[in-house]
Amino acid sequence: MINIADIDIAEGATKRMDCPSCKGKNTFTVSKLNGVVIFNCYKLGCDARGASMVGMTAAEIKAALASRQSIAESKLEVDAPTMELPLTLTYDINNKVTQSFINRWQLQGVPMLYDIVSCRAVFPIHSKKGRLMDAVGRTLRGDVPKWLRYSGNANYYKYGSGSVAVVVEDAISAAVVGKHIDGATGFAILGTSMNSKHFEALQLYDMVIVALDPDAWSKTLQFVQMLKGHSIKATAFKLSDDIKYMEDSDMESLKLLVKR
Repeated sequence: MINIADIDIAEGATKRMDCPSCKGKNTFTVSKLNGVVIFNCYKLGCDARGASMVGMTAAEIKAALASRQSIAESKLEVDAPTMELPLTLTYDINNKVTQSFINRWQLQGVPMLYDIVSCRAVFPIHSKKGRLMDAVGRTLRGDVPKWLRYSGNANYYKYGSGSVAVVVEDAISAAVVGKHIDGATGFAILGTSMNSKHFEALQLYDMVIVALDPDAWSKTLQFVQMLKGHSIKATAFKLSDDIKYMEDSDMESLKLLVKR
């Protein structure tokens, strides 16, 4: 009987060797993918074949996640065209109305532009290589629509570099999460529903916390079930108020959940 645990093979590797069962010379192959070892002997009459779940080491899991992120971001580079910066947008945000907006939500340091025509605080969305692919702007004077998409090339806006994604609805909330909660990345779905691009991106995180507005609790629970259906570790977080308002109880409870 073959003891797969005795065979030293790295995640993603394939090895050819003498068969441990029939002793055939270089007739035995063994491969490991996603923690599953598949083995087979090609010698006639030998029935050494099968698969065994052996799991992955912490280092292998980390490498696999990094590889998946690289692949996902490479796809993003190919699929998302560059957005030409509209003439109405400026990187100069040192005007009174934009600074008031930044101070209101404590977003100092968060990359932002200003739409000088429609008076909007604009959150740019870049690819990994720094290409501007989209932007989402929030009116600063009560215009309708409240939020404006500039190209529609992006499926989400995210801010932060934590290994835990906190799913929210808008860019302000995502920026608040990424700036004020250590270990978290704010992930705004930029709408009211989730799609395959959201699931693809969220698979790269250790955990996903869905924290929509309090009046969207049923949708929060629905999103969690959808994420779990895509084999993503997810949990629901019930807010007392929209996360952008940074209620002390919400922020402290969310920080504790992120640290678990």
